[in-house]
Amino acid sequence: SIIILVLAFTSLTSFGTVFGIVSEELHTVPPSDGVTVKRVVNATSLLFSPLGSDDPGTLSKILSIDNVAPRYESIPSSPNPAARLVNTKTGSSWFVYGVLGISPVNESTYTHLDEMIEGKYLSEDRYDEILVSKSVANKLGIGSGENVTLEVLGTIISDKFVITGFLDDERYMGLIDMDGLPFGPARLLEDGSVRRCNSTEVVVISWKAAQNLQRAIEAQLGEGAPQFAVLSKIVFRPRGELNIDSLARTLIFVFNYDVFVSSESIVTHYHIGSYYELKGAAELLIPLVMVGLNVGMVMMNSVYERRKEIRTLSMLGLNPTHIGLIFVAEAIILGMVGGSLGYLFGLGFYRVMVLFGQEPVSYTHLTLPTKRIV
Repeated sequence: SIIILVLAFTSLTSFGTVFGIVSEELHTVPPSDGVTVKRVVNATSLLFSPLGSDDPGTLSKILSIDNVAPRYESIPSSPNPAARLVNTKTGSSWFVYGVLGISPVNESTYTHLDEMIEGKYLSEDRYDEILVSKSVANKLGIGSGENVTLEVLGTIISDKFVITGFLDDERYMGLIDMDGLPFGPARLLEDGSVRRCNSTEVVVISWKAAQNLQRAIEAQLGEGAPQFAVLSKIVFRPRGELNIDSLARTLIFVFNYDVFVSSESIVTHYHIGSYYELKGAAELLIPLVMVGLNVGMVMMNSVYERRKEIRTLSMLGLNPTHIGLIFVAEAIILGMVGGSLGYLFGLGFYRVMVLFGQEPVSYTHLTLPTKRIV
């Protein structure tokens, strides 16, 4: 019985590190329901790797999704500002550390950015409008409907915009994004740390305007052009009933995305990760109980059959403890011999199963299960 048990355990069970899709529930409340895809540096970092500019159109073609909202953000490469906002009338200026390009209509569906604007919100079909902080507008001496110039520092690229509204400083700083992180672009500090730009350090424009500025920069500087405004993430909602696990697999394996699913006030992060897993142990539970009972009955029967021997040992002066240790030693020897033979037979049985085309459980190759970690 021990040989069979160890044989089955050796050949039919396995444990080790598994690489696959891991889902983690983040302890934050999203502003609404939706799916966010991006490429993160790590789970808690504000930095990201840019997505392809054609990705929103590709996702719309191959997936059944609605309300696609591309998000363009600046990637900080140094503590220096990325741009400068200039009042065209007075010449006064203000440094900008982060640029945010949005799809006005769809963005309001997810983060409700339009509800924290004083004045007019951005139009979907106009690319010359801009939102700035109310305190910045006061310092520059500009009001709604007036023109400003956005100059990209380190280049000769600039563009004129019309101020349509102003960000509410306090409400903007409390805004949480669909992936559970603070909303808005990041800023690199002098000590090398990264934090979210506050409302006085960021400007909000249409994603089309941000894309046009980045293309102009690349046309001027070519390779090595600063990433002034690149596609950082895409937010959308599945159309109809769609299996989230299946959607996450497609987005991860085909596009190499990190997927954040916001649903019922919970953000779940799907990504490629590793974890420890034991497989095949549940199937051995019943045989383990049966073998344990069988071994116990055999040992009890051995004790019963050897009553005369026990009496003889007692008459020779051995106390019950010594006699019990004799039976324990016998059980240990039987267990070691049976376990060793079962292990050797298990290794051979593994090879036999491979020859017959029945590959046993093994993690020597990549497996792709889904694991949930809360």
